[in-house]
Amino acid sequence: MSNFLDFSGVWLSKYRYHSDSRNKDFEDTHYVRIYQKRNHLVVESLPEANESYLIVNLTIHDNLATGSWEETTSPKGYYKGSTYHGATQLIIEERGKRMHGKWLGIGRGGDINVGPYELPYIGKELPANAKPAKIEIAKASL
Repeated sequence: MSNFLDFSGVWLSKYRYHSDSRNKDFEDTHYVRIYQKRNHLVVESLPEANESYLIVNLTIHDNLATGSWEETTSPKGYYKGSTYHGATQLIIEERGKRMHGKWLGIGRGGDINVGPYELPYIGKELPANAKPAKIEIAKASL
């Protein structure tokens, strides 16, 4: 399937995580651009639309994207420029315009965390006035 799909363009990276220190769930979003070479994807946050930096390296096999991620949080935010990293595995939907799955990574306390991760396609260019926001998620919705 993926041999015929073009993943290049702007996507919205969305993931959920639980903050033990704040005892709340959050959803983080980043506008990203995907660069593709054959079955390898590099997903990189767009500096003009994000305060933190995210890079994800994926390899595609059939309808599955598997790889690693690294995020350096905003120096102004709660995590003060901390760097986190881990693994991800995503299912590519049939038309190739959305991927969804799970991320996994080590938290500040040393525990392995896991949560939902999604990449919907936005378009060839960043939308005007694009600015993702950190959103608190009610525990009951997870």
